[in-house]
Order: sequence, then C-alpha cells, then structure tokens
Amino acid sequence: MTPRRAGKALRALVGRSVGCCLALALAAAAGGFAPKTAVGDSDEALVCGRPVVGVLGGRHGEERSYKLRGLPADSVVVVDVVDTSGTLDLLKLRVKGGMMTCSGSTPVRARRNEDVEIEVSDCFGHDPGSFVLTASVVSAGVANCSQPLPCGTVPFVRRFSTPGETHAYTFFARAGDGVTVWAGQGLPRAGEQRMRLRLYQPDGTPVGRGDSCGGRFAARAPVTGQYTLLVSPCGKPDSEPYWLAFDAPSCPSGPEVTYLGFARADGRPLAPDDYDLQGRPVYRFAQGAGFFLVVEGRPGRSQAPVGIRAFADTGWPNLQMLVSRPLGDGNPTLCDTRRPLLGGVPATPDLEFTEQIRTLQAINDFGCRVDDGTGNPLGRNEPDLACTSFPDGSDHFVSPHSTVQFCAIISSSWGFRPGQTVVKVRLQDEVGNVGWPREMVVEVAGPPPPACAGDCNGDAVVTVDEIVTGVRAALGEVAVAQCSAVDHDRDGTVTIDEILLAVTHALSGCPPS
Repeated sequence: MTPRRAGKALRALVGRSVGCCLALALAAAAGGFAPKTAVGDSDEALVCGRPVVGVLGGRHGEERSYKLRGLPADSVVVVDVVDTSGTLDLLKLRVKGGMMTCSGSTPVRARRNEDVEIEVSDCFGHDPGSFVLTASVVSAGVANCSQPLPCGTVPFVRRFSTPGETHAYTFFARAGDGVTVWAGQGLPRAGEQRMRLRLYQPDGTPVGRGDSCGGRFAARAPVTGQYTLLVSPCGKPDSEPYWLAFDAPSCPSGPEVTYLGFARADGRPLAPDDYDLQGRPVYRFAQGAGFFLVVEGRPGRSQAPVGIRAFADTGWPNLQMLVSRPLGDGNPTLCDTRRPLLGGVPATPDLEFTEQIRTLQAINDFGCRVDDGTGNPLGRNEPDLACTSFPDGSDHFVSPHSTVQFCAIISSSWGFRPGQTVVKVRLQDEVGNVGWPREMVVEVAGPPPPACAGDCNGDAVVTVDEIVTGVRAALGEVAVAQCSAVDHDRDGTVTIDEILLAVTHALSGCPPS
C-alpha cells in the first residue's frame, strides 16, 4: 500500500470511529441502551476457562446456580469448585439432570440444545464462606478454551490469577507417544508442594488414573488427537507462581532456552522482580541501558549442539530475538553499533517468527550487539568465558545445564524505552532445528502517560484540531513532539488505538486529574 493510500485509509478509519462514537454518545444520552439480559432469575453465567468467585451466606438450603451455554453436543466439561475461605471445606456440585458429588469436581457431557446447569452448596450444614468455580472443556473441538502447553523439560513459570482456579492446557499427540508432565507450586526448587494433574483424551475421557497430586504424570497417548491437561493446586489455594514442564514427541526438536534474563554491568545475574499472569518473568529498571541481556540454551530433543551464531549474512542466525517495541530509536539500519552509525533495533509488534525480510533483519540487527568477549557476534560455549560472575569470584553460566551463553550489552543507543517491552527468544541448533520460544517483560521507569490523551496544549479539552494533529503525527507528516499527549504509551509513535483514545476524550471529556 502506498503512503498516500495508507493515509486515506487511516483518515477514513478515524472518520468512521468519530461518527460511531458520536452515535453511541447520542444513544446513551437518549437512554437508548437496554440493560444486559440476565442468564436467569438466580443463575450466573459460567464461561469456559474463566473462574467465578461465589459466596454462600450460611442460610439453610442456600445454593448458587450457574449456566454454561452454547456448547456443542457431546462436549465434555470438567467443573471444579474450591473453598477459598477455609470455612466451607466440602462443597456440593449438583448437575441438572445428572450427578451430585461432594468431591469438588465432576465431568459433564453437554446435551444437544441444552445448557449445562450447575448448583453449588455446602455439602454438610449451611456454613458461610466463599468459593471459586471453574469450568474447563476437556474434549477436543472449537469449544475447548485451553491454552497451548509450552514444551520443554526446563520449567516454565505460570501464575493463577484467582486463587482456587484451574488452568487448562492442550497439546497434540499421536497414538503411542510417551507424554510426561511435571509441575510444582512456587518457583522450581527441591521440596515443592506438588500440583494436581489431570489428563484427558480427545473425547474427554481420562488418561490412566486421570488424576495425580504427585507432581509428575507420565503416560502413553492411547489415540491420536488433541489432549487437555488440567492443573490446579493440591493444597491451600493461592495465586503464587507454579512451574510446569512438558516433554513429548510433538515438541519442537530444537534447543531449549535455559535462561533468559539480565545481568548487571559487573556480570552479576539479576533475579526477576515479578512474574505476570502469563508466567513471564518481569524485570524493572530505572534506566533502560547499562546492563547485559543474557540468553542461555542446551540441546533439545534432536541432541544436536546449540548453534553459536547471533548474526547471519543470509537467513536465520542461531539466536533469534524479537522485541515488541523498538530499542533506542528503532533505526532499521543493520548493525549500526559503531560511530558514526549508532542506532537501535526495530520492533516486531506481533512477536511472530515469520520469513518476512524485516523480521529477519530485526533479528540480525539485535544479533550484531552480541559479543563473545572478542568482538564477534557469537555465543560462548565455555563456562569459564561467561559474561556472568558470582559472589565467589567465579565466572560461569547462570544455569548449570546450559551449554551456550549469548551476552549483549544494552547501551543507551539501543536501550529499552520507558514503559513495557516484551522480549521473545528462541534458539536454533547446528542442523537448523528451532526450539520452543520463551518470553520476558522489561519495564523501564519514565514519565507517566498523559492524563488526557490528545490534549496537546494541556487545557483539559481535546479539540478536533488536536485530533487532526495526532492523525498527521501518525502519518509522519508532523513530529510526534507537536502533540506528545497523543503518544499515550510514550514510545515515540502514534497508533490508531491512541487516536481512538483521543477521540473518546474529545467526546466524553478528559478524565479527572
């Protein structure tokens, strides 16, 4: 698309958005919105994979009712309920037209043109307290809302957003494949509290015993298809991180990332400040430069050595890293790491490893910043040559299982910008196999976003002229600095979402400061 056509498309989209927002504003002012329709007089909506927090008030015979709608016939749903208050202990699950149990979990098979109706009550007596209810579709098909199970014997960290919920993961296996899953509460270390693991076949029937609190589940896939794994705490429900590892022939055969993180300028590795709800490590910095970015790996299922090239003249290097936002000025010039050519690394916002030229260039542009200690863009395959150092004075890899380490000093010319940037990395072995990617989040302190997006002159009002200035900044016709308030995330660019936010403030007024 030519710049002129892109500009016309952007202007048309903004014009339609303004018209749409004005119509919605008029409808709201005229009372044209009807209230949301309730599921039933006493029923609450239950959605696959979304935990629901419920409360029992302690009244005799009290129960809470839920409906799960729109499931295809013969879909199998596993419903879990957990006491989160410590006062209810056993909770009763009653399925309309089906079974009743006080075990805390029940499978339900959906019937044609019928909702799945669940009732929750105290199993003994009528104690008050709170609970969490989760419905997980475990049969294969479009109704299955599980997330992909990450591959790797190096654990991935995950976190429950709601204490007591159940997480569902899915993966493909062929008949006869050996499948092994490990999981534990907290961060990977010895003596963990184990997790409850349940594995289901494509038709929704359990695999083997189907239920284990041993922290490890190993089985052979009886049929070919999509399998579903349910993970939940065995003990007291909480939102602490847990770790998860998975190995099966369907996993990529390339290298595993054994460490993805940072080290101080003196080489001391940094621990993550937190883990987000997707289980990604979060690193927080006051400044976006002046430290090492470190990636380590080991051979995967292929057992081929991890390649050490961070840069390739053509094609894919062995270290492949993408960033969701530009580093430094995001200059697309390749390998602009020395004066007078000093520039940043372009962003790949979708974080997809595609064959597009710009994706390969962005990967290689970062790879130029890797240094093996002799000025070459290569990994280090000797622990004694590691860029990471430790309190005992030794230099070695962060993970004792690593065979290769890549180190890149993050300088101000390609530093992380204020705000949040996602880093995604995968490794390639010497014969071309790639492994499962890993991600981390980098948060750099900076000025807070403007209180009112689009308010260029700071008078707490967004005008049409200011929106036009924002559109021109998005098109590159004027500098973003002419209306920095429209750049809500402070990344130096103006997006359509930011313009639409400015339109909202123009219609609804600026939020209170």
